[in-house]
Amino acid sequence: KQNGFDTGQSDSHIIPVIVGAESKALGYTQYLLEQGYDVRAIRPPTVPTGTSRLRICVHADHTDEQIDQLTEHIVCARKQIG
Repeated sequence: KQNGFDTGQSDSHIIPVIVGAESKALGYTQYLLEQGYDVRAIRPPTVPTGTSRLRICVHADHTDEQIDQLTEHIVCARKQIG
């Protein structure tokens, strides 16, 4: 949220990052996969049209540094993809 992403109202270890268009979600997923992150795109019909998102699962064994690095990569993806 600090970087301006819509993360919905999640209060669990599964964090959505709502990016809007299906093409954006797929672009983010591809970019993050190339960086070594297994982040899934959730698209219609699973979610309403225009609310495609990334599904990020944070676990207790993830360090703050790892989470910060993922966040930086998501910010870079936004700069490239929109």
